[in-house]
Amino acid sequence: DRSPTGIPEGYVRYQAKQDWDQMRPNSQLSIDELVASTPEAYHALWQFCCEVDLVRSLEAWQRGVDEHLPWLLEDGRAIRQAGRFDFIWARLLDVAQALAGRRYATTDGLVVDVVDPGGLTGGRYLLEGGRDGATCTTTTATADLTVPVDVLGAVYLGGMSWHALHRAGRVDEQRNGAVTRAEAMFRSAPAPWCSTWF
Repeated sequence: DRSPTGIPEGYVRYQAKQDWDQMRPNSQLSIDELVASTPEAYHALWQFCCEVDLVRSLEAWQRGVDEHLPWLLEDGRAIRQAGRFDFIWARLLDVAQALAGRRYATTDGLVVDVVDPGGLTGGRYLLEGGRDGATCTTTTATADLTVPVDVLGAVYLGGMSWHALHRAGRVDEQRNGAVTRAEAMFRSAPAPWCSTWF
């Protein structure tokens, strides 16, 4: 799909599995990859896929966890999720550099105590960040949160809930409200998504 000025805003890669049943079309469109940089391109590409002649069903692999396709359809319940798998794992090796290297949804500061059983990245870090960037340095200040390094990897990309991990006993809140503040800071929309195997 292209913008009104001709700039590509998305693409779809698919294959049709032709099938006829009792002389009636029963083909399936298998979408290997559909990527769009704007909502308009996303809508246009899905509309194209839904309008391919002689196709009765579509299947799409490796879609995001917050896919909004059901809300575009007259019957959103026609969509079935066949499986859900974790696909991106992050293991932070340089906590200060990683936390300083991303942007945050809200402007705030947190002291995070990172526990690393492997001894590579443990320590206490002062994270100060917002939409324009961030800084992260080691500190001796009192911690707001204590997290194992694997949990920090899970929330780093913005798709995992600090609240869910806190309820599961994986995040210790040292200061009241710190989990809610972290949730607001790290939130990412749309959720992180990897469309290809690597």
